[in-house]
Amino acid sequence: MNIKKIYPAEWRKTHPDGMVADSDHYYAKLANRVAQILAHSGIDDAFPDGDSLKDAAMRLTGYFEDICTGVGIWETLNDTFRKRYGKTLPFHDTTDYRPGEPNRQDVQLLLWDIIQSFDCDRFINPENPGIAFAAGDIYGIFDQEYETAPDTPELTDYLREPSMQSDFWLMRKRIEWIFMQSYINLRGRMDFAASLAEISHSEHAEQEAYLNYVHHLFTDQHNMAVLTPGEWLSALSGQRIDIDASLFVNRCYRIVGIEDKALRVRDLVNDKELSVEKVSFEEKWVNNFRLSEGSNDLYMGLVRYNDKYYQCGSMLEIPAGRLNPILEQVRQRDYQRSLLPSNEESFYKASGGKPIVFLKGIDALKDFYEKKIGVSLTGDYLRQMQEMVREQTDDGMVAVMGTPNQGNLIITGHIPAIKYKDNPFYDKEYASKYGQGLLMDPMAIDYSAVCTMIDQGMLADVALNSLRGPEYGRQLLQDNIQFVADYMFAQHR
Repeated sequence: MNIKKIYPAEWRKTHPDGMVADSDHYYAKLANRVAQILAHSGIDDAFPDGDSLKDAAMRLTGYFEDICTGVGIWETLNDTFRKRYGKTLPFHDTTDYRPGEPNRQDVQLLLWDIIQSFDCDRFINPENPGIAFAAGDIYGIFDQEYETAPDTPELTDYLREPSMQSDFWLMRKRIEWIFMQSYINLRGRMDFAASLAEISHSEHAEQEAYLNYVHHLFTDQHNMAVLTPGEWLSALSGQRIDIDASLFVNRCYRIVGIEDKALRVRDLVNDKELSVEKVSFEEKWVNNFRLSEGSNDLYMGLVRYNDKYYQCGSMLEIPAGRLNPILEQVRQRDYQRSLLPSNEESFYKASGGKPIVFLKGIDALKDFYEKKIGVSLTGDYLRQMQEMVREQTDDGMVAVMGTPNQGNLIITGHIPAIKYKDNPFYDKEYASKYGQGLLMDPMAIDYSAVCTMIDQGMLADVALNSLRGPEYGRQLLQDNIQFVADYMFAQHR
């Protein structure tokens, strides 16, 4: 693969906007050496194109800059792994590990993460020989350069800026860097790019794109630590960065007062009053706003940062006469969410306390819902279920689970891989070969359902493909299965 040279100007794109450091030329030159290793490593076909390979080289070099400078990204990753999984790194023996220095195991895990980000259809074995070989060569360069490599103090100064504690926009700039430019967050950036592709033909594409961007900015966890950009910033800055995005989904608010630095608003569904900082609104709009009859209602999302609320994402002034339909939409959304705990409880009553029920065919599924749970399947809902069983299942096999996020979850794929005493379809060989599919598709199965399966040993025979044999591949996955679930679903317990 022919790779174009990485110049210092391109390297600077890995840093916050406008930052120029004395170390830029050194790290750009080093990134070119890394790119050449990747290009001739035998795994170059893992990258979609030359630009993706260059991006991978800069991310791997970004790791080395982080270690040399003490930015703390990889240290935060290590700390998170220890707290969550009881190990310094998943998938790797760290007997000879040197904290605070470059390590071969780090480079191999990061290179795996980069390549995995380009392949959403399968879980790549982190022990892949090609990845291990390339990582060893790249680590060799880092180890050789470590004692003399320059640091980049501009990065640490930027992330530890004390005034961002009281400045929402300074904080936001820093989480934008973590999300869009730092080496640790390629999967999050790619997930955001995929969301843009889905709305590209929408009538309101520009507005929806911005809304998606802000949503990812405050909530995305598509990285190996499964931390939001705000959680990353809190760890890297050593400061209290407390962000609550639970009110980001738009709600209806009425402006009921104007304070010196805030607008006082009331949530028109739950009647709760909040003060929203004026600096988060468009300056021209907030300066011209005046309380008047019939024009005080807003449809917007909020973010709480260190005990203050800020308008974030889209905002719509609700015209007179349009409030009731929008308000009803919000109420229905809240109502549907409120049903989830009772739906989960209904499942457990229907199943006799069992975490999962196995059925075959639409008639058995319909019978379970109507006679056990007490939900009548008719009309469009029944047609949707019939289509789902016909098109998405293997010979009509389904499983039903109760979960906090879905209420009642119908699982249509990989039923033979679920090891449970009441599963008449269980097939150990199928589980070994194809069961990892249960860990791969957040659109088909709920994260909490996967965690229940892990806790109850339902995925005990699921394995990774390994050149060292099926039993080794099974044990390798089982030793790291919670990390795999967290990584693929971008959630954690």
